[in-house]
Amino acid sequence: MDDLSLFMLDIVENSFNAHAKTVTVTLSDSIHENRLSLEIIDNGIGMDQTTLEKVTNPFYTTRTTRKVGLGIPFFRDSALQTGGDFAIESTPNVGTKIKAIYVLNHIDTPPLGDIAQTIQAILVDPRMERFVFDFITDVDTFHFDTDEVRAILGDVPLTDVGILGYLKEYIHTSIRTIRGGAI
Repeated sequence: MDDLSLFMLDIVENSFNAHAKTVTVTLSDSIHENRLSLEIIDNGIGMDQTTLEKVTNPFYTTRTTRKVGLGIPFFRDSALQTGGDFAIESTPNVGTKIKAIYVLNHIDTPPLGDIAQTIQAILVDPRMERFVFDFITDVDTFHFDTDEVRAILGDVPLTDVGILGYLKEYIHTSIRTIRGGAI
């Protein structure tokens, strides 16, 4: 995968497949700490210890439509090749937490990608019940929570074309602003 937004989409898709009702994504970009991290927490069905030990193997997947599962192994490897770190924790019937940490100034650290478009894709997934996104920099934080947006919208669905377009632009502009004008 070429950028963090695609890793984010893949892991959130896994969360939906695991029947998560709430998925929380935290993206931290710290120039002072020279670190970029992506953490995804869900309250899905979780994994037992045996599955957890296999999940970073690219030749293991729970899907029946293919024989490989590359998302998590590629995510892990992309962080490790920058000198960063990767951790995954899971508890059956509680959920899963995945965190990748990248060395920010390493040449192999992937770009963010189009986070706003990725969130827009997440919002239209019919399995999405609650999605929370936090983008944290050294100087500011952007917070997005579908429960808060729904409270403002009332009866207007998140999937309304006009709302989706507005939210995408709002997220894009907010990230660009707190990142100092760069994406």
